[in-house]
Amino acid sequence: MTYCFPRRCGNHLAPPLYASGVLRVIQYRHHFPGNVLHVNTDRYHSISSTSGLNDQVVTFVARRLDSSILENTYILSPKINIEAPLDKIRPATSEERLATYSKLQQLLVKYSLAEAPSSSHGMFWEHLFRIKSSNNEYQPFVQCQLCHDILAYSIANGTSTISNHVKNCLNKLSKPKNNKILDDFLSKSTEVNVTVNDKRSITVACAKFCSFDLRSFNIVKGSGFTSFCQSLLNLGYQYGSAKLGVPSANSLLPDPTNISRTVAQLAEEYREKLKDILKKDLQEVKLVGVSTDYWKNSGTGENYLTINIHYSKNEQLVTYMLRTSLFDQSKTGENTRKKIFSVLSNYDIDPNNYHIVYITDNGSNLICGLQGEVHLRCICHCLNLALHNGVDLCPSLELLIKSCQGLCTHFKRCEMNQLLSTSLKLNVETRWNSIHDMMESISISYQKCEDLLLDRNETYYLDDIDRKLILALVKFLSLFKTASEQLSADTTPTLHLVVPWFTKLKNSCEQKGDDPLLLIQFKIAVSKMLDEKIYLTSLHYIATFLYPVTKKLSTLNNKLRNEIYADTRKIIKTLGIQQENRSTMSTKTIDVVNNSRKKKKNDFFMGDDVMQEFAGEIDEDCDDNLDEIDRYINTKLSFSKDDTLLGWWNKHSLIFPQLSLLAKSIFAIPASSATSERIFSSAGRILEKRRQSLKPGVVDDILMIRNFREI
Repeated sequence: MTYCFPRRCGNHLAPPLYASGVLRVIQYRHHFPGNVLHVNTDRYHSISSTSGLNDQVVTFVARRLDSSILENTYILSPKINIEAPLDKIRPATSEERLATYSKLQQLLVKYSLAEAPSSSHGMFWEHLFRIKSSNNEYQPFVQCQLCHDILAYSIANGTSTISNHVKNCLNKLSKPKNNKILDDFLSKSTEVNVTVNDKRSITVACAKFCSFDLRSFNIVKGSGFTSFCQSLLNLGYQYGSAKLGVPSANSLLPDPTNISRTVAQLAEEYREKLKDILKKDLQEVKLVGVSTDYWKNSGTGENYLTINIHYSKNEQLVTYMLRTSLFDQSKTGENTRKKIFSVLSNYDIDPNNYHIVYITDNGSNLICGLQGEVHLRCICHCLNLALHNGVDLCPSLELLIKSCQGLCTHFKRCEMNQLLSTSLKLNVETRWNSIHDMMESISISYQKCEDLLLDRNETYYLDDIDRKLILALVKFLSLFKTASEQLSADTTPTLHLVVPWFTKLKNSCEQKGDDPLLLIQFKIAVSKMLDEKIYLTSLHYIATFLYPVTKKLSTLNNKLRNEIYADTRKIIKTLGIQQENRSTMSTKTIDVVNNSRKKKKNDFFMGDDVMQEFAGEIDEDCDDNLDEIDRYINTKLSFSKDDTLLGWWNKHSLIFPQLSLLAKSIFAIPASSATSERIFSSAGRILEKRRQSLKPGVVDDILMIRNFREI
């Protein structure tokens, strides 16, 4: 006997169906724990029970194996129409539910859960399981440990969807469930129940929208699109009781010219709002970061300059894009400096009245233009430059990279990438870690590539590619990729990571007995380039000192440690932190030591936590000392993984008031100019090939509005 059930509405996959035995499903997609059987139909789930089983027991499983599953088991009458509403389905008895649950457990033996990928570094993986079949093969799905939902996942598609899912689950769990407010006891209007047909009509409309206007399917998940739809719903709710008929969409949607004018008006309002925000916030800030960079529009060849501001507030890092404008002058250091100072003055920020740290890449015009200012070079650009220059010093490695590029190009040109589980990725000169990504994709799909090329008599594409050498290079370069990802973060402090990562990367360049000759040559070249391209300042060392785990600086020599302690005392005076009236900003500049310092070599670590490795052997003996810095050094302090850096210092602000204020100021300064790169990524999406006629001012207006998309 066959039953049909309407598909449940919602954002997740359709609910799986079970009966009190092994069902024969008309159509199915996947078979894995917590979401075993999926019926791939348009409007209905169709299932058929095998002969000899109870035809009436059917279970709607809520994706997890606990008591909540049993509440969704129902009994169907064979006489019910195949499109009968669910209110005619009676709940199953406890015996029937237990029988279904027992057979469900037997059905799940086929699949098991596995840990997250070993190469993953996101914190969200702590709340996810990968799914592995009985033959030890990973399935393209993960299971959330918080809500037990099953989510699609593949290495090729990235992790943004599953990371956002975990973030939403954590936000739901953090909300109090038992506390009620007065509004909870007041009568509220009943929420409208969206029917299956209504949901379907919206889905069709969204499909047409994406197809007609060539938009991404994910656009329906955007906060802007959701806000727009909610405004339409609110308008319909407001006038719905009048029963005046359904309004035409054309009467509601504005003309594109009107939208363009509205964007300009909104952007100007947001600029005034941002000016007020900065005027208030910067009164409490001792140190401000300003990151800037150039970008060229590949479509028109026009140059843009972006300027961003960074500071901390209420245990959070704050970043705003101040301006992304067309730079039609010569890109000299003097013109760059004038433009940066002009944008800052538009927000009533006088560089002479604030302690500002500028973060840029290694561009000569930026370095020249900011002479005399406190200037940090983007650590991620420096790492990328060290690797590329290291490649230039190894001709044999250049030939290997060209062979890898030829292989990737051939697979793309011959449309063979679709035959690989992991497509080959061609490196891009301007993209960080792209050499690693290209070689990693080749190492993963090497055997399959060899088989495909053998069938086509084209194995000569692999003649100059040594698989073992590729694996060794990937292992070495993966450490640089991890460092770049951690150091380019926007929402968490990064400046304290620079010195430990530099030390760890230098140690990774030491030769090992089983290293291939080419890798040894590359390590020597990269080690040399790291010393030449990375500039460590006193701000980097002070930030590392202010990280509780590494406050002892045990891996450094005594002379360097004493210099760091002295620099810390000096910057406290420079910022006026010792003064009673902390709202008055000092006009002095910060004395930063820009000379690269030599560090004591050590070979005792290769673990996962770079800060713990850098901390070394910690002596926790306490002693009575003279000032706050000495007390901080010698006091036994705990710092757990659950603590945030700014939150930890806020909790210890009564014990270390001066250092707490200094830490909150320094940790707001980013270690890289990755914020500028992200701004330009958005600008590139705005100025697509079909939108090159947009005026530069419109680009700046759109990016300004995006500043406030989370508010």
